[in-house]
Amino acid sequence: MSGFRRAMLLTGLLALGGCAWLPDEDTPRARLMALNQLVPTPDNGQPSRWPRSSWWRDFRDPALNRLVETAIAGSPDLKVAAHRLREAQALGDMRAAALLPQVAAGMSVDAMHYSMNSVQLKLAGDTFALAMINPVILQYHVDLWGRDRAALEEALGLVQAEEAENLQARLLLSTALSRAYFRLRLASEQRDLAIAMTATLRERLRLLHVRLEHGLATRQSLETEEARLQEAEQRLQANTLHIRLLRDQLAAMAGQGPAFGDSIRWEADPVAELPPTPAVLPLHLLARRPDIIAARCRAEAAAKAIEVAEKAFYPDVNIRGFAGLHSVNLIDALFHSSSLAFAVGPTLELPIFEGGRLEANLAAREAGYDSAVETYNAGLVSAVRQTADALARLDEATQRTQSQRQAVAALETNRQLADVLAQQGLQDRTLQLEQRYVRDLQVFRLKTCQGDKYAALIDLIEALGGGLSPAAAKT
Repeated sequence: MSGFRRAMLLTGLLALGGCAWLPDEDTPRARLMALNQLVPTPDNGQPSRWPRSSWWRDFRDPALNRLVETAIAGSPDLKVAAHRLREAQALGDMRAAALLPQVAAGMSVDAMHYSMNSVQLKLAGDTFALAMINPVILQYHVDLWGRDRAALEEALGLVQAEEAENLQARLLLSTALSRAYFRLRLASEQRDLAIAMTATLRERLRLLHVRLEHGLATRQSLETEEARLQEAEQRLQANTLHIRLLRDQLAAMAGQGPAFGDSIRWEADPVAELPPTPAVLPLHLLARRPDIIAARCRAEAAAKAIEVAEKAFYPDVNIRGFAGLHSVNLIDALFHSSSLAFAVGPTLELPIFEGGRLEANLAAREAGYDSAVETYNAGLVSAVRQTADALARLDEATQRTQSQRQAVAALETNRQLADVLAQQGLQDRTLQLEQRYVRDLQVFRLKTCQGDKYAALIDLIEALGGGLSPAAAKT
């Protein structure tokens, strides 16, 4: 008994000494940046719900709603993200299973012959079949230091990261679809204008030919008008191609073939006005951006990975056991109770020399954590910059659109006056057509300004995370 006690005491001392092999930390760890370091008062003390998770519905465009819903259901990119999420969830289930006892069953029959010179003198020279039937084989890892628990928390953190990245893929898809959709609608309106401008210039060119025949126009004015007509035709061709490419782009993002792009239809009403933005932007939403949440979850999971690597230096305790029938005769193993065998007890494994494997693994985990933290910090800085840039573009596009709208209004007044004068025979028909062409050209440019304004607002919504968060997505 005294020898057993000495052995147990020695084992305990070795176990206590296991922690001493951890390397000292000589490099400071990276730290997560706080949002208020970049934005002093992110929420300005005012709660805001803008934008909401289904933000595209605020445009009140049924065609856009159908398009986004179709794309979310059929997009290959979203399906890939969903499969990655399932993979992470399965890994989490595996980590959770490590906390539970493992029970198995086994059976083996081995034909064996012992040498005459074997250390097993009793069986020397014998040939027999060793039957081992174990209906119960137990193994349980005693998580004394919390290593399995830390591994589970790491896996759960990665699951949360994949959930957030799934939402990020959904956000990027919905914003890209919305940009392309409004570009398509405005480009279609521009095509109607381009057709009208081309017809106007053709009519002007025909009248100039008549005037030239009567000596009332010069060859130079005719050539100038021909050049304008060629420019208008090229504009129409480019616009038609742009519409074709936008329809193909929308079909691809929706996970459909090119024919789907041709089926995109909307009401005859003009493009709706932009939904209003709050007077105070809810910059606190930056911390809830799906990509920022994903980066933070990966950093927290990397911290748990360091914990797992540190616990690998500690003694490892397992409880193993079996109960079954063992015999050198299969018949005895099956029908005689004397073949009963069982064993149960703990095993202790203490890492003493691993050739630097544990130290290298810990260093790799620490580097992975620092990288994940800096990725989060860079993402936060980028989110603030994207918001500021989108807001600046929205302000600029709003001012440019307003200015262009005023120019169109002034030209519309001139066009109406020219129509009245032409009807009364007080103005040449070519001047009337010129006023119509100039007005249509400015309306064409107004559509471009409106497209930029829509794109800038959608950029702002995307920069703020689209109102998406893991909690919001489940409600």
